[in-house]
Amino acid sequence: MAILFTDGCDHGSFAAIETKWDTVSSGAISGVGSGVFGGGSIAFDGAGTTTTALQRDISTPLANIMGISFWFKITQGDSSTTLVLFQTLDAAGDYNTSPSFGHDGISINCISTTGTLQFRRFGTSGVTASTNVSRSNWHHIEIWTKSADTGGYYEVWVNREKIVDIQNGDTVASGTPLGTIGMRFVRGSASFDYEIDDFVVWDDRDFGRTNDLTTSDQGPLRIDTLRPNAAGTNTNWNLTGAASNYEAVDEATYTSTDYVSATADGTKDTYNMAAPTTSVGTILAAVTNAASRRDNAAARYLDGVCVSSNSTATGGRPEQVPLSTADALLTAQSVFTVEPSATSAWTTATLDTAEFGFQFEETT
Repeated sequence: MAILFTDGCDHGSFAAIETKWDTVSSGAISGVGSGVFGGGSIAFDGAGTTTTALQRDISTPLANIMGISFWFKITQGDSSTTLVLFQTLDAAGDYNTSPSFGHDGISINCISTTGTLQFRRFGTSGVTASTNVSRSNWHHIEIWTKSADTGGYYEVWVNREKIVDIQNGDTVASGTPLGTIGMRFVRGSASFDYEIDDFVVWDDRDFGRTNDLTTSDQGPLRIDTLRPNAAGTNTNWNLTGAASNYEAVDEATYTSTDYVSATADGTKDTYNMAAPTTSVGTILAAVTNAASRRDNAAARYLDGVCVSSNSTATGGRPEQVPLSTADALLTAQSVFTVEPSATSAWTTATLDTAEFGFQFEETT
């Protein structure tokens, strides 16, 4: 299971949400909701218009199957409005719900004030499926898809019940397919309010699920957001505006007044993390998040670092840091699916003693 993107939605501010998502409409999106397992959520409320949107575009090879998991809660229903648009993008990166553009996908709509969900497939007439969910309670949605001209798939589960099952279909956009999925949460009505939490996207690499989407769903996932609470083994980045390196990066809402910085290739900074708040049977991965920017015109990269039982590993997937002389930041993520010293699955105990941070790289 190769995790491509996660968001525990524990932001606390609109600015923090902007570091993780490609498109964030101002005015009706905030990070002040109350999460499904505690912590925060992303809330869609306020004045709002039909253009309110939260979007993330995620790429994977076309041969791969992609899964998406998230929690949602409707706090104010509407008789006809859209909640989620989920579709492939064409070579131009267009995002349009019109079937005439060849964008095949799934839309999830709220069609009653009490919380009836309706699922539609773009490019076809009629309703694919519908189900009732109780308003003001959290519910889980899981989507699996394979992008293909023929032999493509869509499967959707709501609270572990399969609602949509589209097999052997055309699930790519017109033009040259990118293998890019656009996931857009929208607020199509000013009288429609909802929250989302614990958003995870993965593909089937290292997961064992190839072309068969008729097996069971992955099941509800939980994200436990941990922040630095002490110095780690590596304290090598330059410090600005805080008493220590870990205190410069421990806030939920990022600021430009305290931060760490580096200019030398291979420089590491790692931190002890707060203890997990729950003990679970299976930990799929530890994911580092670093809100970052660069002021050098040359490309620069960040990779995650994990120190566990005196073994140090990098995430192996460096992300380019965006060029910005302002406060615009982008979150670079690295995924550690196993504990590096023993290359075995994470446990609550090994996660509690591990350090996480990041490494500055001049090249990939």
